[in-house]
Amino acid sequence: MAGGGRIVPRTEGIHVDGQVIAFTSFACLVTSLIFGLLPAFRTSRVDLAAAVKQGEWDAPSGGSYRLRSVLVVSELVLSVMLLIGAGLLMKSLWHLWHVDPGFDAANVLGMRICLPESQYAGTRERAVLYQELIDRIPGPSRN
Repeated sequence: MAGGGRIVPRTEGIHVDGQVIAFTSFACLVTSLIFGLLPAFRTSRVDLAAAVKQGEWDAPSGGSYRLRSVLVVSELVLSVMLLIGAGLLMKSLWHLWHVDPGFDAANVLGMRICLPESQYAGTRERAVLYQELIDRIPGPSRN
């Protein structure tokens, strides 16, 4: 493969930023603690032994029960939407990997050349330079 075996072009500018990783880790930790500990504290206020002895559970009030139901349903809907989106993305990626480009891409080299306007102002000068460069490229056959 050209480019040192890289599959994705122009990856030399991509890097991992330590500050972003640290912030993301901190945000994950804080949200996990908040959303994990709040329900635990709420249920710790209920005296489970007394409730089991009485044989009855306090049913949630109408408003909190509806809110909890709405949150659960919306969470399920968002999860299904994310799974469908991920599935469609994977399907599109699979199709992109298996598309026939219409030519044999093996042993193909592509390059971009930026020419100074002062030396190569016209298209004729550029065409002559490009032809000279093509003639200098070694290879078994050129059309």
